[in-house]
Amino acid sequence: MPTQPNQKRIYQSSWKEKFFGTAFVAGVSFFWYILVMGIYEEKVSLQCKPSPEQVICSILGEYPGGSRTLEIPKAQLSGVKVIHQKTKRYIHQVVLNTVDKEKVPLTRCWGCDASVQLEKQVDRIAAFIADPSAQTLLIETRRNFPLLPLLMTGGMLWFNGLCLKRLWIAFRSP
Repeated sequence: MPTQPNQKRIYQSSWKEKFFGTAFVAGVSFFWYILVMGIYEEKVSLQCKPSPEQVICSILGEYPGGSRTLEIPKAQLSGVKVIHQKTKRYIHQVVLNTVDKEKVPLTRCWGCDASVQLEKQVDRIAAFIADPSAQTLLIETRRNFPLLPLLMTGGMLWFNGLCLKRLWIAFRSP
């Protein structure tokens, strides 16, 4: 039977399209969540204090899914450095240099918010390491979740909801 020119067709997506479309939207949302949590949820504490034999520096890191603790004697530290990624100058990581020429990263991820906060304290850390009479140092980063990622996440969730609604509910096309 021929269709009338004003008659609308109904498009019904298949289960395969619905499954892969939903998996794609969920994958993009999960990747965004991991990215935002990795950048803004890391917290680092560098605490140096005297013990009976020597000054010990403890690095305490908290990040989504785990934490780490590392203790280094101050006598083993030779300096502090900001390492920039080779391809992008704005992505960096703050590391402690040891007398054995090893690099001990203070943060787990490159370019995270904790690295930005620690970069502002590099001069203070370097002065502490250079001064043999210095006994205590406490530097802590804070979790700083700015407004822009919240707005972007909300917009992304709203758009994903619209896409999934259109995918799962039959729609009419002219």
